[in-house]
Amino acid sequence: MNVDRISSNLTETVNYLFDRDYEMFPENEDEAEKLENTYDALIDEYGWSNTFEAIDRFMREKCLDGISVCNFAHNYWIYNCSNFRKIDAPYRFWAICIIVLI
Repeated sequence: MNVDRISSNLTETVNYLFDRDYEMFPENEDEAEKLENTYDALIDEYGWSNTFEAIDRFMREKCLDGISVCNFAHNYWIYNCSNFRKIDAPYRFWAICIIVLI
C-alpha cells in the first residue's frame, strides 16, 4: 500500500471518528462499541504515533471554534479514557484547544 493511500485512509477514518457532536455519540452500546473498535483498529493498523499525528492535524485544521473544540475533547476522551497513550507534546496539543476556547 502506498503512503498517500495510507495517509488518505487514516485521515478519512479520523475525520469520521472525530467530526461528530459528542452529545450525539451513540447511546446504543453496540453502535458506540463499533466506533471505539474502529478507533482501536486504526491504532493497531497505523500505530499510535501516526494515528495521533492525524488526530492532531484534525484538531488544528477543523477545530476552529469553541463548540468544535469541546466536541473534539469529549470524543478524544471517549476513545482514549481506558488507555494510556503518550502524547509527545501535550502542552502544545491542549494549549491549542484552550486558546480556541478563550
